Amino acid sequence: MTAVHLTPRKFLGREIKLARERRALRPEQFATAMNVSLSLVYMWERGERIPVPEDLTKIESYFGFSDPTKDSPDPGYLTRIRDDMINDAMPQEWFGKWLEAERASKFIWSFEPLVLPGLLQTEEYMRRTFEAHGYIGAEVDRHVATRLGRQELLTRDSPVTLVALMDTAVPERCVGDDGIMQRQMEHLYEMAQRRNVIVAFLPLSDSVCSGFSGAFAIANLSSGGEVAYVDNQLNGEVVESPEAISHLRNSFETFRAAALNRSESLTVIEKAIDRWKS
Repeated sequence: MTAVHLTPRKFLGREIKLARERRALRPEQFATAMNVSLSLVYMWERGERIPVPEDLTKIESYFGFSDPTKDSPDPGYLTRIRDDMINDAMPQEWFGKWLEAERASKFIWSFEPLVLPGLLQTEEYMRRTFEAHGYIGAEVDRHVATRLGRQELLTRDSPVTLVALMDTAVPERCVGDDGIMQRQMEHLYEMAQRRNVIVAFLPLSDSVCSGFSGAFAIANLSSGGEVAYVDNQLNGEVVESPEAISHLRNSFETFRAAALNRSESLTVIEKAIDRWKS
């Protein structure tokens, strides 16, 4: 009989599923108990998404895997699986590694082919994006609070310089409704006029679009070196390999060379504001 070798991510998902099944809980009952969406429970159990620290603590407490107190966190074995096996293998944005890189950076180069980068989103725009990915209630509030906190990087006393590349279809994609999009475009126009924020659009008619394969960002650290974050439909990955970052950097510079200039990009935003006016 062939042995089945699970990745650390899938092993954690299996342990969560086994704990649920031992309680004879249906997935929807477990979702209600955790105050999360049913789709998120399925992604946990398939190893497609790792529970954020707050949710993992709730899971362990619910199943009696740990008995945390204010003075003694007492992480359970699910937390140890995540910390010992998964953080190093597939680090996630919510583990804080990318957040730390952002806070320690001088420059951030961001490429987004589908939606606006999180650092430039309004609160209502980001809420709709999280809801569209299956988050509900407190999940949405938690992620929105984290993203809003990240935006202080652009307005602090020594702000990060952000270079944000997008294709010209991004302002045309409806997130929420016309009013949300109009306010988002007005906010984007305001941010794009800051000295430390460069917003540039890539025309869809340019052949460079054939190189689009997903969103990514590169942070240039104050201490030297670079860290990247690569996003996809299921999760994100922090990348530190010099070879991988060099590849992303090359892609970014190729895209940037084909982008509209500052004046042309501001015109794109102005047209989007008019387009979404209620």
